[in-house]
Amino acid sequence: MLRIQLCAIAAAMVASSAVAASEYYVEHAPNSKTCMVSEMKPDGKKTIEVSGGHKTKAEAEAAMKASSKCAH
Repeated sequence: MLRIQLCAIAAAMVASSAVAASEYYVEHAPNSKTCMVSEMKPDGKKTIEVSGGHKTKAEAEAAMKASSKCAH
């Protein structure tokens, strides 16, 4: 029984660290100045990265508003 509880705790820790490790990116289409925040890193073909990874969505949104590459 203790082994099952320890496995459950370990699984929860792994899952929570995976969620906490996500980053947010500001991206735009090559022929557009419309930007958006994404959790996936832009591929460089369909979407282009405007700024590096941000730890929170709020940081990414602030970077998007500050960028001259994005329409305001």
